[in-house]
Amino acid sequence: MRFLGWYLKIAASGATIGGAMELFMIHTGFYEKVMVLESMMNKIKDNPRLMRAVSYRSLSFINSIYDQRDNGID
Repeated sequence: MRFLGWYLKIAASGATIGGAMELFMIHTGFYEKVMVLESMMNKIKDNPRLMRAVSYRSLSFINSIYDQRDNGID
């Protein structure tokens, strides 16, 4: 209990910084851009013709994202 005030200050500072970051991302349209990119990746992943058109490097990047998501790694 000796350092309780210090821990509360750190927690409040972290919450304030996190909230500011969220507001910045909402204000700049970050989430909308992410949704567009996710939908593009889903279209590529679902369409065999687009899949062949994508370069090997891009395909490996897309697969790594899906593998991380499927394995629960954020």
